[in-house]
Amino acid sequence: MNSITVVALLCRENQDLLEGLKTVLAQDVAELDVLVMDLCDSAASKALCAQAQQIDPRVRVIAGKRNNLAQACNAAREASKADYLVNLPANTRFYPGMLKKYVDILAGNTNLAFAYSNFESQKGEEKQLKKLLEDIGDNTEMADFGHVKMFRTACLKEVGGYREDFNHAEEYDLRLRLTDKYRLGHIDEALYCCVQSDSGGKVAVGASELFFPGEGEYGGFSYLFYDKASEREIERAFKDMLKRRGIYMTHDNEVVTYSPDEKFTPLVSVVIPCRNRGAFIGRSIESALDQTFTDAEIIVVDNGSTDNTVEVVKKYVGNRVRLVETGGYNTISFALNTGARTSKAKYISQLDSDDTYDRKTLERMVDHMESNPKTALAISYYDLIDTEDRVLEKFGIIRHLEYDRNNILRVNGAGALRFWHRKVILEFGGFDDGEFANYGEDYDLVLKVGEKYNVGRVHHVCYHYRRHSDNTDAVRDPFTNIRLKTNARKYAYERRRKLNQRLGNA
Repeated sequence: MNSITVVALLCRENQDLLEGLKTVLAQDVAELDVLVMDLCDSAASKALCAQAQQIDPRVRVIAGKRNNLAQACNAAREASKADYLVNLPANTRFYPGMLKKYVDILAGNTNLAFAYSNFESQKGEEKQLKKLLEDIGDNTEMADFGHVKMFRTACLKEVGGYREDFNHAEEYDLRLRLTDKYRLGHIDEALYCCVQSDSGGKVAVGASELFFPGEGEYGGFSYLFYDKASEREIERAFKDMLKRRGIYMTHDNEVVTYSPDEKFTPLVSVVIPCRNRGAFIGRSIESALDQTFTDAEIIVVDNGSTDNTVEVVKKYVGNRVRLVETGGYNTISFALNTGARTSKAKYISQLDSDDTYDRKTLERMVDHMESNPKTALAISYYDLIDTEDRVLEKFGIIRHLEYDRNNILRVNGAGALRFWHRKVILEFGGFDDGEFANYGEDYDLVLKVGEKYNVGRVHHVCYHYRRHSDNTDAVRDPFTNIRLKTNARKYAYERRRKLNQRLGNA
């Protein structure tokens, strides 16, 4: 027989508790224990707990304020003698049969530390399905496992429960420590419902313009907007995981070297891969031509456009602009590699066909690279613009200050633009035109390059990143994005683990 403790943390005196408890107590399981942790410990919360106990004698109450949620969760685990521990968040309703299905997946696979499922979000009478991805080894805090999880208590005990020195990232840190050894079990069925209040909670204003799925107000880009305390804790949890698994890098990087007889004309090639960007490609080219630094060419690589893109580009050809037509539909990686191999320049500067440069972009990037010989790739700040070139002020300047060569394995990017030594791109075999042919190709190469050379930061807005409904990020299946980024990280884990072993840093 499998015993279960469901834990409700009562954090607010007016918290919706009773309706959720009723759906728990209606579950068809034999050994069920319900524990309410009264963290308010006030007259009002005690009255609410008394009402809960009147519903069913299986409801127990433990009152007392705690230093943080981690301490409260540990106290709940210690008070439970059950095989499995489940959380009951506020405003949550369990569907019939939910607990049994959670137990079934855990009982059937002892390699799972916790189970999670899809769920529904309800506002008024309307319900919306929230489908989650199975566990693919995504170690970022953006990985979404929903609101209700059933933990195997033996696994919690094995890792020592929650770390009480965490005030913001306690569950993220716990997940990473659990997945050092165990996996997580996904049930592809909506087994509970989260009921939104009339106020609806905080809505992800502008999240649609960022186009990346994940937890938090801004989805997979939420890490750009963390408060400092949260960012520090999340980064600490992640880097602790890298160190435990032998992935954390500490070695000195190498210098990008040139022989005295290597000369370059021009110094910079701006490479623009494009397909069906007739509406924006002209503005992209003009921003690359209108630079304070002029020892540069623009190579537009067209991947079989079927609109007027080629006609627009041909208007600029000859004015330091070259057009390379690939002869049909090809991948983004293929276009970038074609541009890099066509170039004879020292540096390759990436520009997407719907984005634009600041006037001093090339000047600033060249100055940085020429002054930092260990830097193989320089990355700047950027802002977001709309279809009319207006800056989306609500996002501010995207700086990616969280970047370092270890933390890049946690976040989804390092910034824009990306300005490379051409020889370094070629040294690593170019952009991966296999698995990352149309997404994650630059992220994958950033990870590889950062394992040998420095990635430099240029502290200016040099890039304007256009958001519109036809962005490739917007039209692609969101789970594909997550899978590809996760795979790029997995390959980097293995490379870095082997590198540390070779250097004696493991």
